[in-house]
This record gives sequence, C-alpha cells and structure tokens, in this order.
Amino acid sequence: MRVYNSANADAEASNWILAETTFNTTDYGDRYLMFWVVVWGEEGSALMPEMPDHGLTVIPAADLTDLADVAIEDHSNNLGFYRQPIFIAPQTSQDDVEAVTTANEADLIVETVDLMPSLVDQHREVKIAVTLRNGERPLDSISVYFYDDDPLVGGKAIDHELIPHIRAHDIVALEVPYQPRTCGWRPVYVVAQSPGVASAQGMAVLDVRCSIPTVHFPSGPGVVLRTGEPVTASWQGFSGPWVKVDLYDGGALVGPVGFSGIVRNTGSYTRVVPHNLRAGDDYRIKISSLRDRSQVVWCIHGR
Repeated sequence: MRVYNSANADAEASNWILAETTFNTTDYGDRYLMFWVVVWGEEGSALMPEMPDHGLTVIPAADLTDLADVAIEDHSNNLGFYRQPIFIAPQTSQDDVEAVTTANEADLIVETVDLMPSLVDQHREVKIAVTLRNGERPLDSISVYFYDDDPLVGGKAIDHELIPHIRAHDIVALEVPYQPRTCGWRPVYVVAQSPGVASAQGMAVLDVRCSIPTVHFPSGPGVVLRTGEPVTASWQGFSGPWVKVDLYDGGALVGPVGFSGIVRNTGSYTRVVPHNLRAGDDYRIKISSLRDRSQVVWCIHGR
C-alpha cells in the first residue's frame, strides 16, 4: 500500500511511503476475499490531527469488522477499498490434479445478459447484469468485456471486469453501469475470455428514447426586448451538464456581447440585454446541448 503525504513540499524527499502486512491464507482456501484498509496517525495514544474535515474523528477499535464503524469526516480519504476479488486456491492432492487434467473441455458460457431498465432515456444510467456459468473444470483469469454494439463491427468497449477464478460448475454474477449516448435500439454485447478456452458471448438490446428538448423564450407579435433589461430563457430535455446559448442577428452569429455563452444545464438562463446591440427585428436565440450536438432549438424573437 502506498501512503501519500500531500503536504510535503520538499522536491528532494519522497512524499509517500509503503505500508505492508503479512496475511496468513491457511484458513481461507477455496474462498474469494476482498480487502480494505484504514489509515490514521497517532501521537502517543491520541489521534494525530490532519487537515480540517479530512481525517477520522476517533481511532478505530482494535476489533473493527465493519466499514460503517469507521468514524470518518466529510472529506476524509483515510478509508480505502480494493475492489478486485482475490481467490485463495485450496491445497490440492494428486488425485485432484489428475481429475482436473482429465476433465472435458471447459464450457464457459454467458448465461444471461439483463439490462435494468431495458427502456431508458438517452444519457440515463442503466445496469448491465450478467451471469456466467462454468463447465467441468475450474478456470483462472477470466476477462469479461462489455461493448456498446458488436465488437466485430467496431463496437466500443465500455467496461472490463477481471474474475480471478471460477470453480467447476460455478455461476458468477456481475453488474456494471452503462450510460447510452445514442438513442434508438442499442445492442449490448458481453464477451468472456479465459486462456485456453473458447470465448463466450451474450447480447441484449437496450431501447433508448431520444430526448426532445423544448425552450421557452419571450417572442411573438408585440414582444419587444429592450437593452439594459433582463430576459430569461427556460428549457428542458437537453442532455449533459452544459448547454450553449448563441445570439444571432439574421444569419450571423453575434460576437461575445455578454449574452451568448456556455452555461450549466439548470433549465433557465437570465441575462441583461447588452447596450451595444443595434436595434433590429431579426434576432434569434439558439440553444444546444454540448453533449449531444443533435439537440438544437432555435427561438425566433423579432425585436
């Protein structure tokens, strides 16, 4: 484990140290383990102070068994979790080795691929839930790849999970998040691979609804915007955290006059009409998503 000291400004000195411990695996054969660690400093028997709101509130108990019992502050990074499972291989006899060696070819299959939900709005997160079923002999180092579309025709990899070991006849379940960026029918492929074994593949189809944004902006006969006065545009349905607001005079984009700009996708935008705009009756507002360039709405104002 590497411990990082961000307060060390000495360029000649290492600002990290390695901490290690010995773990006896004798009693853990044929089990999957996951590890977490808690780090703190002590002065004498007291908790060493850290940056405000970045540490622990008390020293953890010696018999700590639950992460929820670690009293961390709001911005603490003292608690770490190693997400990758580690398989502790059991001690095997010669008979066990011969049985594995003479077993039929492993039959690793992707048994199910479920999308939850299977109907989702564009850019909303879904879960890809997968179950793998193994055959007659155990396997090591199984890589599971998740793709948006068929990988044989250019599908894009969206995630990768490593399974250290699958027992013979065992079933393993995986879940990964996925956020579709394209609307319509989206095939999701799952490919499982292990050295010396044929790849296994599964697929499910996600139905992604296209977002249709709408905008409200003062417009219509008799509506006049005056320089120095505030005006508000409101919208809904745009994807992503940012939208772009552009002001056009006829077909020409007006330069940076204090009205156009990239703003947070909060659903509304208020600005004062700049004094340096000429009087005219052909102004238009364009609002578009930075994430999805197909989401564009024009507002024809007039004056």
